[in-house]
Parts: sequence; structure tokens; C-alpha cells
Amino acid sequence: MFVDPNRMRTALRALGELLSADGIGASILVVGGAGLNLRGMIERATTDVDVIARLETQSDGTSRLLNADPFPDALQRAIGRVARDLQLPANWMNHEVALQWKTGLPPDILTDVAWETYSGLAIGLVGRRTQITLKFFAAVDRGVILTQDAGADFPRVVEETADHVTRHAR
Repeated sequence: MFVDPNRMRTALRALGELLSADGIGASILVVGGAGLNLRGMIERATTDVDVIARLETQSDGTSRLLNADPFPDALQRAIGRVARDLQLPANWMNHEVALQWKTGLPPDILTDVAWETYSGLAIGLVGRRTQITLKFFAAVDRGVILTQDAGADFPRVVEETADHVTRHAR
């Protein structure tokens, strides 16, 4: 568990140093509580670092987003070593949130990113707009959210909002 961003940054520095020592690098996009903590938007404990995507630079200098699942073998090994060395859970960095790829990422996600570099590791921290969009996507399991308010208009407002976000997110 990461009680504060400093412990998380220690783990990220260790990961970046391991990657660099192996002559490789990785660029990842981080969302959720870890991203919010690292950007200074919140201060609360989080259990993990959620990686939604990897960024790959092409030979022509352009970049493209890739699903974070699966992590490349070298990155997964380095994550495991940091977990062991710093006594963190094995899944301290994971790509579970990458399931979002099934329904799509927010448009222009890369325009809402602040980058931090830890030796061989570049971390893209998505901004507030993207965080809200992802949380909204997750929350709009309409079967659950429609029952969250007793107001007669609430289900209609949720449906209209969900339809609006869905139309404009693609």
C-alpha cells in the first residue's frame, strides 16, 4: 500500500533504474488513485498503480498507444523485483484497468497527460478530465447507477448524460 506519493515514487524510481540497467525503457499511462496522488490532485492511500496503456514510439518518431495487457516480459520481471525488494504486493503495478480498451479510451487522451521520468521509465499521468471520463465510463453500468437516487428524474438524467458522453467520447 502507498500511504503517500513519496513511497510510490520510490517504487517507480527503483523500477526505472532496473529497466535502465537492463538497457530498456518503458512508457506507461497511469490512471486512478496513483495518478491523482502523483499529480498532487489528492492525498490518500492507494493500493496500486493502475496502468491503462503503454506508449510505443515508432521508427518514424510518432507514438501510438497500446493496451497495457500484457506487460512486456522485461517490465513484468522488473515489477516483480521491485515488489520483492520493497516488500510490496506482487500486483503493486497492474493493468487490470486496461479492460477499458474493450469499450475504448477517451478521445485525445494524450493531450491530457503530464509526464514524469524515472530513469528508464516514463510515466504519463492523465489529467482530471480523463480521470472523470474513465470514472464515468465505469460508473455507467446503468443497471447499478440508476438506483442510486430516489428522485423521479434521476434515471432520465443518467441516461441522457450517459448517451451524451458515449456520443462524444468516440
